[in-house]
Amino acid sequence: MKILLAGEGANELGGWAGHENYRGNEPGVIEALLRKVCPNGWKITHAVQWKDITKFKVGAFKTNLQQNVKGLHLLAEENGLDAVAFLSDRDNKEYREKDIEGAIALIEENNESGPGIIGGMAVERIEAWILALSGKTKSEEMRHPEKKLGNLGIKNKNTAQFVAVVEKADLESIPKDAKSLHVWLGRARTVLGTNQETPANPLDDLLI
Repeated sequence: MKILLAGEGANELGGWAGHENYRGNEPGVIEALLRKVCPNGWKITHAVQWKDITKFKVGAFKTNLQQNVKGLHLLAEENGLDAVAFLSDRDNKEYREKDIEGAIALIEENNESGPGIIGGMAVERIEAWILALSGKTKSEEMRHPEKKLGNLGIKNKNTAQFVAVVEKADLESIPKDAKSLHVWLGRARTVLGTNQETPANPLDDLLI
């Protein structure tokens, strides 16, 4: 399985961030999470930063975020890839999550044979996921989760330390209140073939 990776920067993408001539082999949080879910049977072959995605500005995809998701999915399809894995921060803006979930729903309605989607919003940002992976509860209620990382000896924006937390984490012990993380992991399990059943999505009410 060949995967297209997309994220906002080095924390999400690791060595895949930046210009292709300067990419390294260091994993980011997305790759580390994928490997926790399924350690083999797939590889990352393409990557793009969120800001560089070519938007799809036709049809039902009305907002910039929705156009980004559709553009990303088309990029994967055009390159013959099997899946796209992405992550973006909600940043205390609920409409961002609603737009992303709406775009994923629209694509999946008519995507019987196209690339699978492993994506979603980190609430409120990726640092909350790191806290949840460390076993901390109520991470998604924190408006500034990055301020709590120091209590765990983790430096903010330190990709290597973020990845180390992911690698040590027990996915079965993640607090249930880390809903956006559980949704993302559920999609990863479904696309990578480690789920027997697709779990209920606790974010479905965002689409109403």
